[in-house]
Amino acid sequence: MKKGQQIRSRQLERKTINSRAKMSAAIMLFCFLGLGYKVYDLQVNDHKAQYAIAKNNTIKEISTSPERGDIVDRNGVLVAGTRPMYDLVVIPERLASYRNNREKAAFDYIEMLTKFIPIPEENQTKIRNKILRSRSYEKVIVLRDLNQSNLSVALENIGYLEGTSIQVKKVRQYHYAGAFLSPLGYVSRVDPKDMEKAKREGYHLIASDYVGKMGLEKLYNQQLYGVIGKETVALDAKGRVVERKIASRPVKGKTLQLTLDADLQMEAHKLMGGKKGAVIIQDIETGEVLTALSMPDVDPNQFINSMTQQEVNDLYSTKRPLFNRVALGQYPPASVIKPLMSLIALEGNFIEAESVRWSGPYFELGGHRFRDWKRQGHGYVNMAEAIAVSSDVYFYRLAHAMGIDYIHDALAEFGFGKPTGIHIEGEGEGLLPSSEWKRRVKKEPWYGGETLTVGIGQGFFMLTPIQVNNAMVALLNGGKLYQPVMVKGESRALLNEFYVNPKHVEAVKKGMEDVVFSKKGTGRSLRNIASVAMAGKTGTSQVFSTLGKIDYENDEIAEHLRDHAVWTGYAPMNDPQIAITVFVENGGSGSSVAAPIAQKLANIYAKKYVHHQGHDGTVAK
Repeated sequence: MKKGQQIRSRQLERKTINSRAKMSAAIMLFCFLGLGYKVYDLQVNDHKAQYAIAKNNTIKEISTSPERGDIVDRNGVLVAGTRPMYDLVVIPERLASYRNNREKAAFDYIEMLTKFIPIPEENQTKIRNKILRSRSYEKVIVLRDLNQSNLSVALENIGYLEGTSIQVKKVRQYHYAGAFLSPLGYVSRVDPKDMEKAKREGYHLIASDYVGKMGLEKLYNQQLYGVIGKETVALDAKGRVVERKIASRPVKGKTLQLTLDADLQMEAHKLMGGKKGAVIIQDIETGEVLTALSMPDVDPNQFINSMTQQEVNDLYSTKRPLFNRVALGQYPPASVIKPLMSLIALEGNFIEAESVRWSGPYFELGGHRFRDWKRQGHGYVNMAEAIAVSSDVYFYRLAHAMGIDYIHDALAEFGFGKPTGIHIEGEGEGLLPSSEWKRRVKKEPWYGGETLTVGIGQGFFMLTPIQVNNAMVALLNGGKLYQPVMVKGESRALLNEFYVNPKHVEAVKKGMEDVVFSKKGTGRSLRNIASVAMAGKTGTSQVFSTLGKIDYENDEIAEHLRDHAVWTGYAPMNDPQIAITVFVENGGSGSSVAAPIAQKLANIYAKKYVHHQGHDGTVAK
């Protein structure tokens, strides 16, 4: 090749190389410009949208349960607190091979767990499904509320269980078992209805938590529940947890202070001895409830966990432990209504307290003889004596003189025939009959004989134990009918206020004093056990009509047909501070069954709240 040709070839090569280099540089510059624009667009123009997407994909929020607030009695005694519950939990993503085969991971985990803690086959399936349905980063409760034995085994072998830990949670504990079931109710696991209710009321619940299902636990659930805490969890692109951070700690619920007295409540529970019935004690001046006991009971602690079939059967047995007899039980008042019958007769000028009336074996009306409980009658008696010996014939005469419609209107002032407003769900109204009521409901006229039976607290007349006691409070405080309250600081409504002549009240009180302190009083045996004087009225409430037969013994008939034993009264006698009512279903005699329970409770009250007292009625605060 010639020299000139070589030079031209080199020049051509350089030119070609330069052209290619320039083209490559241009392409690279174009790519960098495009990449730069995309970065700019992501960083500036689309920053907010992309940030939101990234945040949703990587940050999750987990709710943490608050500790339920305490419940204390009027003196600060802890009635319901909390205890630690130890749950075995697992985080699914930490199980071996979970990312490759979830079902195998869950199966292998359950198989390993059952080597240490026996689990029924049906529960194993539930746990396995729970792990598979849950989010990979969330703690799944495998075994709830471990007993001491299983807790020890779990702690010893937890190293063999991948992703497993012991989670401690505070749950409700009732320190007096079932003694406070009637006022407090109980808590149990949250259900969808609870979630919806909380949402309507403006607060939030955690699905695995516990809420009040009955009583004050339900009524004050929002206050007691507390405030949920928040934990944020950061996930990587594969959904694995890279960071956990507490956003806000849970706040314990507020303390609820009751007006109830734990000593009186427990003593009432003990004295009832498992018998069906109710005990109520109220402060006469304020209407505050010191004792509200319904029997029989059930230990509310058992609602924390799943119940056995036998426990469920017991709840719905004929004993009905969840039926609150304080406000839902409706009974004939029997003779405990006689003091109020006396008062309204005095107020209506139907009789004078000292007037003497014949109280023989029977009162005859329309050719029918209405017999006294005492075969030979009581002879001539005045009002105080009639109350003391519980003369039926005296009150037949009184009721006949007043008439059913006057009785209805006068007793309505004391709250009969309508709820008292006590915070017990489903409170009964009782039944205060009238001629208008019978025409409307029964489509029949009212008969004179029916007035006589109402006069001694039988027939159509029905009331609740809280109505009886609240009426006694109104009698003793001068005609102020308050809504009974069970929580300190709770506003009490004045349901009614009416004038009663103090002289008439004293006349009726004299009769109730004579029930205990006269020679023939139906409650005279109370003097043998009294450390403080109590006055009141005994009652024996018939469950079925005798159709004129007056001689039958309670122990000769079926238990469910036996008379109810009743007492209502007050203590101390010369300085009334509390009203006490006791109903014992199918208990028999009010004087021998219900009245002694009331007297022993009055003794406890006096010992605790009255500095000096005597069985003769003398007291010193």
